[in-house]
Order: sequence, then C-alpha cells, then structure tokens
Amino acid sequence: ILGGMERRGGWGVSIGLAYSAAHYDFHHLDRIVSRNDTLIPYVVTFNSQVIASHTDTVSTFSEERHAVTAINRYSLVRVPLEISWHRPWRRWHYGLRTGVAAEFNTMVSGVTLVSDGNDSRTRSVDVAAAPEKRTSTLLTGSLSGDLGYVLTDRWELWATPTWATGLFPLSHATDAPYAMPDRLGLRIRLSYSFRERK
Repeated sequence: ILGGMERRGGWGVSIGLAYSAAHYDFHHLDRIVSRNDTLIPYVVTFNSQVIASHTDTVSTFSEERHAVTAINRYSLVRVPLEISWHRPWRRWHYGLRTGVAAEFNTMVSGVTLVSDGNDSRTRSVDVAAAPEKRTSTLLTGSLSGDLGYVLTDRWELWATPTWATGLFPLSHATDAPYAMPDRLGLRIRLSYSFRERK
C-alpha cells in the first residue's frame, strides 16, 4: 500500500506499508570444543620430609561436529518513504524513484546463531531460546525506474524495476541481522489518482 502526492511538475513524495512472509533453508556446522584439565602433582621427599613440590596442569581438547539443518520462517514489515519524478509521453509516463525504508524483521520459527562465550565460534540454537535474536530493525535504501501506462483519467498501471540494499541496523547490536539484504526485483503497481490527468 503506497499513498502520496504529486506536483504538476512531476515531483512526488509517498509513504507506504508493506508486509511479506517467507522461509529459507538453514544449514550450519556446529563445532563444539571441550577442554579437560588434569592436575599432576610432583613431590620430592627425603626421610619423610618434603623437599620440593610442583603441580602441572595437563589440558586435553576434544571436538565434536554437528550438522544442523532447519527451515527458518520470518515475517517482514516495511515502511518506505519515496521521492519520485515522472514525465508524460502520450499515454505513457516514465521516471525515477528513490527512497529509504525501515524494515522490521521477525523470526517466527527456526534456528539462529549465537556466540559461544569468549570463543569466536558460533552455535545453533532454537530461536525460542534466544528471544533477543528474534527481531531486528534496519534501514534500507532503494533506487527504481518507473514506467506507467494511463488506463483512464484516474487509473494507471506501473512497472517499477527496483534495486534495494541494506544501509545500517537500527536495532541494538545484540540483535542486529547477520547479513544486510541486497534485492533486485520488479514491482507491479495499480494506482488511482484523486486528480484527473490532463
């Protein structure tokens, strides 16, 4: 849903609301390293007297690997703010469109990654066990071309090839997304004007 106003010179501004739901396959190889410390004492005695003592710590490491697969489901709410410019040519309109959007991502179900303590490794956990990872908010920017066809004095059909990319996260660093989106797509729009086209 997109609504706005347009000046007679072709410049316009619009704000909208969009909702989408999707899922994707999650694959990760969890590497769990376990450390076992053993204390080995050394004691030197002479005629029941302790002359010297020393204790060594021997550490052994073991590694386990687990392949984790899941289907992650999430929902996305976008609030775009766009500036556009159009020119008429017969029954056609062409122009450019650019803007920014606040995106609110929510993981409905699936598996997410969390840092494993001070280690740089990450491990997979169910998103229900990590509520701070469930939501993230970020700002995206977009650049589009607009091509419209006038159906009637008030109705138009538009095709808008769009490139959008993530700019920076708006949420706290602990629940920032793991990757910034980079999208290329085509938006089809049916628009209604409250003012008749001349």
